[in-house]
Order: sequence, then structure tokens, then C-alpha cells
Amino acid sequence: MKRAMSFLFVLSLLISLIGCSGSSGSGGAGSGNTGDSQGRKTITLWTFADTHKQYYDEMKAKYEKEHPDITIKIELLEAAALYDKYTVIAQSGGKGSPDLIDVEQGSFPRYIKGEIPFEPLNSYLDSAGLSDAIPKGRLDLYTVDSKVYGIEIAACVSALYYRKDLYDAAGIDVAKLQTWDAFMEASKPLTGDNKYILSGTEKDEGLFEQLLRQEGGDVVTKDAKIGINTPEGIEVLKRIKDWKDQGLLSKTSPEGPQLWQGYTNGQFIAASGPDW
Repeated sequence: MKRAMSFLFVLSLLISLIGCSGSSGSGGAGSGNTGDSQGRKTITLWTFADTHKQYYDEMKAKYEKEHPDITIKIELLEAAALYDKYTVIAQSGGKGSPDLIDVEQGSFPRYIKGEIPFEPLNSYLDSAGLSDAIPKGRLDLYTVDSKVYGIEIAACVSALYYRKDLYDAAGIDVAKLQTWDAFMEASKPLTGDNKYILSGTEKDEGLFEQLLRQEGGDVVTKDAKIGINTPEGIEVLKRIKDWKDQGLLSKTSPEGPQLWQGYTNGQFIAASGPDW
């Protein structure tokens, strides 16, 4: 429900911004807004993930039912193409930009040098009473000089996933394993020749970041320093190295379909990450 409310709020927000086009040179929200032959206003949304589009399509149906004067147009683009296309549009005056754009948090920093091509949302959040309703840590991801330029559509909880069939067959009750040390120790009998508990991390820092945050650290500390060379960071790096030395974590990792195949054939038996 909270996700739906957040998305509907953003749509309502953009309705208020219709007409705030890229005439200022920012390529801001509303610059892609058009109307149809029946006088309905069209709001265009760009997204880079089909799973996101499925969610947006569901919310679109609800929103258009409640706002018959509005049409939502959702366009699915490949991620790199979406960011490149919007970068070109933003740097050339904003003509043709969408009203809403789905920017993955790791890609947002590419737009914060110079004039930021997004509409600040502070006043809209304040007027809707949502400035304190959304976790500050999530708003901070899209905040520059105290101006909020984006709103999260979800704050996913990370979890430990594992091959339940293999653990059940081995008589291992994962629910009773409360720490990483206990989980890795209990999982050792399931490892062997080219069989690991977790995949390697050379090309993906995700495991390191999750473990670091579990220890109370972060990639960037509160005093704006790199959080790797901290007591928490060093502890996590030692843990990862120890797992690799014991053969519990692979030293390299396949990517894409090969990675998922690794879980199917039992090369990897567990993973940690968000629900997507």
C-alpha cells in the first residue's frame, strides 16, 4: 500500500508541474507533457526494468480511473539507453524529456554536476506532509544542497536466500542459524569441488556493502570519508577473505544467465540481496 501511495503521490505531483517545461534550460518535469484529442493531459514515464513497468501499469490503471482527465504513458527503455537519451535531452534544453523518469540510485550522481535536470520536490513534499514520512536516508540518496530531486518507489529489505531442498536433505534447519558464522559453519558439508555457499565478489561489491552495513558501517562515513578502511570495513574484508580461503566463497563469479545457472546446478547454494 505504501508503494502505491508513493507512486500516486508522484503522479499527482507531476500534474502540478505541468507547464514547468525545459524553457529554463533544465529539462525539468513536465517538459514532455502533451494532450490527446479528447483534451486529456498525457504524463510520460520512462523506466528501465520490465518488473517496474508491470508495477507502474497496475498503478496507471488505478490512477487513470481516479483522474479521467489524465493519461499515463509508460515507456520501457534499456537502462543505458534511457540514461544516455535523457542526458542528451537535458543538455540540449529539455525538449522531449519525460515527466517522470525511473533513475536507479547508482546512476543518479551522473546528473548532479552543473545544472541539475530535475525539479526540486521539497515544497511538494512539505505541502503533502511527506517530508518526515519518508525515511531521511532514502531521500538523502537524491538530495543535493538540501534540495530533494527524487522519491524512492521502494525500500527493499535484504534477505538470505538458500537452496532449501539441499539444506532440508542435509537435515540443516537454517531458521536456527542466527549468525553468519553459524550459517557458514553449518553449510560446509554442502560444499566441495566447484561447489560454494556464495558466489565471488570481484565484479559485485553488493555482499561487501551488505555485510558492512550489518556491522554498522557504510561505504561513505558520516564525516564524508571512505568507509572501507574503518574497523567495520576491515572486519568485513577479513571475513570475506576467510570465506574464500576456506573454499566457502568462490574466488570468481559468472555473470548473467551463467550466474543463475550456477544456483540451479548447485554450484552456489545461497545468496543475499533484496527481494528483486
